[in-house]
Amino acid sequence: MKRRFILAHLMVVGFCGIWVDAGEKSPIAITSGITDLPNGLILRDQNGQYVKLNELCYPGTEKPRFPRRVVLLNFMSSECAPCRAELPELLAFLHEVGTNRVAGFLISLDPLSKGDQLSQFLKEMAVDCRVLLDPYKLAAKKLGVMDKDGGGSIPRTFIFAPDGRMVGHINGKPDNLGMELKNALDKADK
Repeated sequence: MKRRFILAHLMVVGFCGIWVDAGEKSPIAITSGITDLPNGLILRDQNGQYVKLNELCYPGTEKPRFPRRVVLLNFMSSECAPCRAELPELLAFLHEVGTNRVAGFLISLDPLSKGDQLSQFLKEMAVDCRVLLDPYKLAAKKLGVMDKDGGGSIPRTFIFAPDGRMVGHINGKPDNLGMELKNALDKADK
């Protein structure tokens, strides 16, 4: 029954870009003390394809069909000056470590009505990593980036080890983002 409701809800509001799979364990409640990637977190990219983040990093035995990697999630907006300022350093880090080691995603909090603006921003910034959409800020709330009333701050970056545990959380744009990201990546290897 619960699965049917969620699937029906997905068909009605599938454009929203996020849903939670009822077949998974319940997701972690909104908290600033997030320690693991929430189960069942699925976001849509700009091409309409869904990404199930728990197929990239997860606890337990590695599944041959879904090899584990470090996952980097960067919550941003095309209108955010600090997001724009940190993006070149973030992209340089992702190029340096490579996609086989780190699955890096920008998560856009731009409303759907600003899709053209987002596309132009990504083109200007030469973004070549996957961009996931969270126009209703559901994933942002789930990870504590935004509170239930929509208040919060970006950019916000989370780094999860291949086993799903959070090894880094960067709030805002630090002076040395590359070093912060490398430190988190070192923790992911332990």
